Amino acid sequence: MEDVVCPPKLRQGLFTTGAVDNIDHNPSSATAKDSFHGTGISLMQHPSHTDGGTDRGVPVIGPGTSSKSVTSLPSAYTIVPPAAFKTKEFTAPAIQGPARPSNLPAVAAATEDEYLWLRKVKTALEKSTVDGWISWSAYHADMHQAVIPPPAINALLPLFLDNAHSVAMIRHSMDIVKAAVQHLNPGQVPVLAADQPLYALAKGIQWTWPVIHGEDHFLIMFGGLHIEMAMLKLLGDWLEDSGWTNALVQADIASAGTANSFINASHVTKTRHAHQVTAASLYALLQKAYNEDSTSEYTDAMQPDTPSFEEWCIQRANASVHFDYWLKTLSLELLLLRYIRSLREGNFQLYVDSLTQIMPWMFALDHTHYSRWLSVHIRDMTTLAEKHPDVFAEFKLGNFVVHKTSNKFSAMALDQSHEQNNAMVKGSGGAIGLTGNPGALRRWMVAGPEIARLTTEFEEQAMKQHHDTKCSHHDQQPGVQAAFLKELKALVTVLDEMGNPFLEHSEDLLVIDTRDIVDAEVAETVRKIETLGEEQYIKFVTERLEQCKTPITETLPKNKLPLFSRPPVKVQSKQKAQLAALKSDCGLFSRLYISCQTRDGDIDTFFAHENQSAPPALSIAGKMRSGVKADLLRCLEADLPEQNGVPVVDATILDGAAVVQMLNPGTSKTFQEYGERVFTPYIAAQFQKSHRVDLVWDVYLPASLKASTRQKRGKGTRKRVAASTAMPKNWKDFLRVDQNKTELFTFLSQKVVHIPLADGKELYASDGSGVLCSPAESNLARLAPCSQEEADTRLLLHAADAVQKGCTKITIRTVDTDVVILAVASFSKIGPDELWIAFGAGSSFRYIAIHEIVSTVSPSEYVIDAFSELLCMPNEISEKALLLLERYVVLMYDRTSESTNVNDARKQLFTQKSRTLENIPPTQAALKQHIKRTRYQAHCWNQALVKDPEMPDPSDWGWTRDTTGWQPLWTTLPEASKSCHELIHCSCKKGCTGRCKCVKAALKCTALCVCSGDC
Repeated sequence: MEDVVCPPKLRQGLFTTGAVDNIDHNPSSATAKDSFHGTGISLMQHPSHTDGGTDRGVPVIGPGTSSKSVTSLPSAYTIVPPAAFKTKEFTAPAIQGPARPSNLPAVAAATEDEYLWLRKVKTALEKSTVDGWISWSAYHADMHQAVIPPPAINALLPLFLDNAHSVAMIRHSMDIVKAAVQHLNPGQVPVLAADQPLYALAKGIQWTWPVIHGEDHFLIMFGGLHIEMAMLKLLGDWLEDSGWTNALVQADIASAGTANSFINASHVTKTRHAHQVTAASLYALLQKAYNEDSTSEYTDAMQPDTPSFEEWCIQRANASVHFDYWLKTLSLELLLLRYIRSLREGNFQLYVDSLTQIMPWMFALDHTHYSRWLSVHIRDMTTLAEKHPDVFAEFKLGNFVVHKTSNKFSAMALDQSHEQNNAMVKGSGGAIGLTGNPGALRRWMVAGPEIARLTTEFEEQAMKQHHDTKCSHHDQQPGVQAAFLKELKALVTVLDEMGNPFLEHSEDLLVIDTRDIVDAEVAETVRKIETLGEEQYIKFVTERLEQCKTPITETLPKNKLPLFSRPPVKVQSKQKAQLAALKSDCGLFSRLYISCQTRDGDIDTFFAHENQSAPPALSIAGKMRSGVKADLLRCLEADLPEQNGVPVVDATILDGAAVVQMLNPGTSKTFQEYGERVFTPYIAAQFQKSHRVDLVWDVYLPASLKASTRQKRGKGTRKRVAASTAMPKNWKDFLRVDQNKTELFTFLSQKVVHIPLADGKELYASDGSGVLCSPAESNLARLAPCSQEEADTRLLLHAADAVQKGCTKITIRTVDTDVVILAVASFSKIGPDELWIAFGAGSSFRYIAIHEIVSTVSPSEYVIDAFSELLCMPNEISEKALLLLERYVVLMYDRTSESTNVNDARKQLFTQKSRTLENIPPTQAALKQHIKRTRYQAHCWNQALVKDPEMPDPSDWGWTRDTTGWQPLWTTLPEASKSCHELIHCSCKKGCTGRCKCVKAALKCTALCVCSGDC
């Protein structure tokens, strides 16, 4: 007896490694009778052509062995001793030297090898023929000249019922591997590979019990397969919603479901293949763009020399963020391939260098577990030559991976070899069907690994009989190469049709398939992601692994960088804002109640202050509360006779934004089709009713007060407008973006001025601050250049110009109530005989006769002076006007009130009439700021007929500006919770002295104080 559990196929004197992992059946259930959550351990030995080890000659079956019985395993193997950490906080032990490589010697040569592969693929693509091996694995298998060692000896130990995710089970696994290694290869440092959660447990064990399991006595390896999966998921985070998966689907490389699974790396082999095809396609497009740019920009002999390919890539990446994104994608995919190559070839230096290069991406994209523990793994690999030189020598020979066959370029990580053993045990004929029978399961836990051994040996013998002597890679077949070239052609064609990303010269970042423009914050992420990740990686290594002043396990802050799939943080919802306000009010009144048990309250002072930062009477969810402007029309139209038929007019003035909202694209595929088939015919039809047509657009200024109003309409998707650009799928969503509308309005204005016009017909179309006209006219002095921002006022400016040029009857087409109000106010200044508003849409469409409204409206003598003063812009409104407006506001809330002051009315309505805080007037301080904002808007509208109005600074008129734009200055007084003396409380613990806040304010302490008022 050897007194150690060690499968007989393992040999003496060979370098031995191990791997541990959970082995689950029905893992979705933790309590089902047929579920199994155990632990499996594999041992792998690495023979060479000169040293095949010594056969131990251990008999498996003796003369007295019964076919119905299984010899019991030793208790030292089957019994898992209890173990637990005393703390969840670990600090890495100090090391000598750096915790990460100072240089990466293997990267340059490996990168050049990848570009040699890419160039060969590009050549095959240009020739449309397969010349040699062009798929990634086949190419590197052909180039790999190193001697392939004999297949590794692989054995699965008897299984454990205990869950692997425990300190006790992992420590016991380390003990078992250590005992087996010392028996097979005395003096060797044990090596055990595990996935990320188990690796973290194992490192904690090393730091908790350093004498037996410490880093001087044991080497824990991070599972290479799981690192690859993490890298594939990282690439998925980077590429999700960029249009990549749709391109793969259109190229017929994968179905929609399969392509979407690449984001989460659900199938490692398929996902890896997709990135290989993508990398080759991107390189082909990159070279095509370089050739086209070089030809177009440097054909003139007077131009400087054509830049090199590398210089050109740097220049273009700096100029275009879209170029930069896809160049980074290519670099990231090549980094993935270099890492996989390090495993396939057993290149330890390339393995460490590739891991070091991926770390900034892990940190930047918030893969926090891998950021933390891969940094520790790199530290261990960097110091391996000094700490365990014998193991380092074996790893340099390639023995950190497993050669299961003699095929070229086919080595695999330790954990992948173990996963294959687990799959054999769990598969059909394995643990499935036995989990409900404890006795049968226990027998299988012992015998199952032996069945796996027999199956493996049978497969090895079969392969030897049918395998060629060249030990070629399984991708080195003509059919595989032809399929790779076919997929490559298809993807290059699709990406080129979508728009070669390396020929993009704009400053926008686009979704490659839809050409939607993403938020600027996402573009900023592309620019800074590598620098940010590098800084965080260096900081982590310095503070936690070299200086060891910060625990390894301390929380890593997340960047939450905006990406294609993670747009900028959304604004707080209305419901959440209301709930927060309600909680704030409840807290305020609760504290007031407690305070007033001891102190006398000043209720007048309380109602002179708003209880929230944004007055409930004027705001909702922190934004300006807007009324229902359409209610004004019911008042104005009350006495108008019903209009039947279409008015006969000389000029039609169109609110362009309203028109495009009404004219859906329908079947139009591009903006060119929309302009020619939908919009232009509509404009041309207007000449049947009038001889002059004006098309007026809004102008969207970046620092506009209107920005906050437009935000209420929601956020849409940015999409560049060009003749060949595909129409957006959601028209309303597209029109929510100011830049979209600006480009669309310019595009349509330039389109309509080319409409053929009959004699006597005129067309005017605003274009930014200018105006386009047909036929060409030199006298546009009254219309352009115009600094009016809103079409509401500019429509009236065009109406006034039409009257000046002889039009007496005018129709304005709009859906905005503001235009109706402005038309009533400006009618006498414009001076037409008839002014009609074609208002509304659908069943609510009607013609409103402005000239008839003006003839019936008589201004009130009681308020006209105060409201007239709003149109002027003195520094302060008069006290008389302010009192009158306050009284006016009070009556709007309570027509029976006798209060002349809004603060008094607030107190009366809340205390005596049980009004809620939303249904009482704003404070006097808040009302003054609101009146200022009203005066500012009235002043703007009063200049509707001025093409270049003088606008005052909004910061003087109830507005304040922050990093997001203009915001209302709600009030100049602090909130009630910050101003009421009743709420003052102290933090005294040992009796109140002269430094006490309450003592200083001459107030008694209350239950709100730390002293609880007992001082």
